[in-house]
Amino acid sequence: MNCEELGTRLLELMPRLWAFAWRISGSERKAEYVVEQAYRHAFQSPTDLANRIIEKRMFALVYSAWLKEGDYRESPREPAGETDMLEHSTLIEAVQRLPDGPRITMLLAVVEGFSYSDVAFILGVPVRAVVVQLAEARQIIGASNLARHVQSARDHDPCSDAAMSGS
Repeated sequence: MNCEELGTRLLELMPRLWAFAWRISGSERKAEYVVEQAYRHAFQSPTDLANRIIEKRMFALVYSAWLKEGDYRESPREPAGETDMLEHSTLIEAVQRLPDGPRITMLLAVVEGFSYSDVAFILGVPVRAVVVQLAEARQIIGASNLARHVQSARDHDPCSDAAMSGS
């Protein structure tokens, strides 16, 4: 891959890398900084970017740049507060509230569509760790979703203690 092709490919990746950086950092400003650091590193050692792994390598550089910043994530976003929230927005909120490890693993595997081995490469961990992080993410999201549905059912149950005490 010549320099022009490399530049074109890196330019094509930028929106996905920025979106990933924003999702893990929680801030546009921080995402821009992290992506900038990743691109600086990439241009300092362009021989690291073999044609077959350029995408994985760039995601790994973004993740690495984010890690170097320490706890560079803002607090989880608060729900929008609309009563008619779509299920998909509820899921997005649940993913945003996950601890960093499961959240980042979920974003790479589910949102970005990387294989488990690609996620392991990007994060610099064994594939088994990816499997464990995804299982933890799914368990947390499932428990959160179940609790929300149970609370909703209680709120609408005419025989609940709250409804009875209001009579």
